Amino acid sequence: MTNESKKEGKLEGFKAITGLIAGVFIPAVVLLVGNSFSEALKERDRNAQYVGFAVQVLQQEPSANNENIRNWAIEVITRFSIVPFNDAVKTELKKFRILPQMEFRPVVLDAKTLEAIKKVSPDLQKR
Repeated sequence: MTNESKKEGKLEGFKAITGLIAGVFIPAVVLLVGNSFSEALKERDRNAQYVGFAVQVLQQEPSANNENIRNWAIEVITRFSIVPFNDAVKTELKKFRILPQMEFRPVVLDAKTLEAIKKVSPDLQKR
């Protein structure tokens, strides 16, 4: 075997190895990363559902009948909160209900009102 044939053989071997890596290793890594990302999103959604349920519990009027579930709700919100509750806030949440969720509805304006608003707010004239 000549020196040139040996180089070609090594090059073919290198191409085979890189092809194997590209064909098997890269898709496996993409699959693992995608699965990890998907699981993180599912966990985040699940945590948001827990917090939503906890908020619903705290919107109810406190009573002796719901004391334990209110304590649970406070712990859930405390666990998933970026800013932790201090003891005073926890005590208030145990004693008082939080304000109910407000519902926001879009305002429908007639053309005359919209024109009057645009005269007052020049930045709306561009829209």
